[in-house]
Amino acid sequence: MITLNVIFTPRTPARLIPFATSLLQGSGIAVRMVDNGCRAEESELLREAAGRGDRVSYYSLAAESPVEHGLALNHLFERFPEEYFGMVDSDVIASGDFMKDVHPALRAGTTVFSGSPVWATDRDTVIARANTWIGARHRQFEDGTSAGNSYFAIYPRAALESVWNDAPRGFGVVDSYELSRERRAAFAARGWRFVLFDTTRVLNLLLLEAGHDLTHRILPDLHHVGGFSAQHFARRRTRLAALTGGALAILRSNEGSRLQRLIDASRHHLFIARSRRAPEHRAMNVRRAQVIAHVRESVDAIRDGRDVPPAPDFGSGAVGRQVAALTAALAVQCGPDRAALRASAGTGASTGTGTRAGTGTGETGRAAGDTQAR
Repeated sequence: MITLNVIFTPRTPARLIPFATSLLQGSGIAVRMVDNGCRAEESELLREAAGRGDRVSYYSLAAESPVEHGLALNHLFERFPEEYFGMVDSDVIASGDFMKDVHPALRAGTTVFSGSPVWATDRDTVIARANTWIGARHRQFEDGTSAGNSYFAIYPRAALESVWNDAPRGFGVVDSYELSRERRAAFAARGWRFVLFDTTRVLNLLLLEAGHDLTHRILPDLHHVGGFSAQHFARRRTRLAALTGGALAILRSNEGSRLQRLIDASRHHLFIARSRRAPEHRAMNVRRAQVIAHVRESVDAIRDGRDVPPAPDFGSGAVGRQVAALTAALAVQCGPDRAALRASAGTGASTGTGTRAGTGTGETGRAAGDTQAR
């Protein structure tokens, strides 16, 4: 049984719990719902969903404010010593058994990635040689080499452990200055001259450098909205609260220099905001906003028993088809009783990963900065 860790942040569980329970359609899959600073009523929703089936569990990071996504992954990796470490964004939904083509690759020792956002075109996912940062959406280099991603990943634990000590912040966001001089030189020799590495990216590059196999699979039964959690941070009325919460998380942490962490978080915000204003990214940003708004309205309509609103014109036939498949999955999975039905149908083998309502002590760090970067 492979456990997929699904991390929930505030303001998302009510709409996204059916996304997580839909993943039980994957053969040999269990789901761990991870509470990352959710409000009390949202934590209760997660506990209730986890109590409906043996293949669903709840785990809390016990964090007052959302912990940086990468550091939350670090905690889970170290807390649960499972043969495979699986993670998936909370806004990924399944429409069937997405694991059919994944299991053979895992048995061969390959790390498998998937789940590019439906708003991303193939061009959006390529890492150009001129790039100064490697972000969440980037999945391959110009020569076709897979670079992985931070959306959906299943790692053989042994592979991660072989490079773990070389990653200064594990799965976390990394500035180039945090890498050793020798590591920066080795990366530069391969054309990897990045100033900023988003969540999971340093570990993925270390795996490539060490000769491990990474593959990105396009799984027709897996659909990723992309950025649904980050939308709440982007709203002006919640941005200040999120920044304040992130700053407090850094000040409570024991990770290196707190002042340096605050400086890094501020610089990351400016760096990402500037890159997103670049002319070549504007069309992608418009599509992303359109998709998020359409999904939000569609989920609410389905839950209320109303007709799903028509999708807007995304200016891309491929994106339109991907959104149509996603919307069809929403219609099946997000009805008023679907989460309960899916979870109750997911009984079977136990996850073997601890208590159903486990609680951990989450690490803290650049919480707000990482949310924005994703």
